[in-house]
Amino acid sequence: MVYFEPRSGDTHLLTDFSAYMVNLLSQRAMSLEELEVAVAPSVEENRAGDLKQFISQVLQDLETLDIVKRG
Repeated sequence: MVYFEPRSGDTHLLTDFSAYMVNLLSQRAMSLEELEVAVAPSVEENRAGDLKQFISQVLQDLETLDIVKRG
């Protein structure tokens, strides 16, 4: 997915999972635990063990790109 950030004028190519996270967070603010519960059904079982760490990394990447802000 291509994401345009109107505040900065930057365009970013996001993975499907990152785009899914942006979509979830655009609906409402969510804690790491809430995100984990929300995305768990969409993740393959073999990836479920490191899900919290994976979500944290995606959030950090999105924050670095100035797409999301942690509150």
